[in-house]
Amino acid sequence: MHLEEMLNTASQLIFELTGKDLTDLQTGLLKASWENQTYDSFAQKYQYNSDYVKDVGADLWDLFSQALSKKVN
Repeated sequence: MHLEEMLNTASQLIFELTGKDLTDLQTGLLKASWENQTYDSFAQKYQYNSDYVKDVGADLWDLFSQALSKKVN
């Protein structure tokens, strides 16, 4: 699977679960995860508070866990 395929699949899963599109931050975190970046390096690169990024990331993985009925981290 390629990055764009993963993003499309992820977006579709989240939309089906919540009725909402991924935010730019969620999309950015997925890309960063795909590229094995840490939350801290992502936060620093894009000037976010690292605790906020960690919270958004945790919420995102929880949404995927709900959508897939399987623990995602």
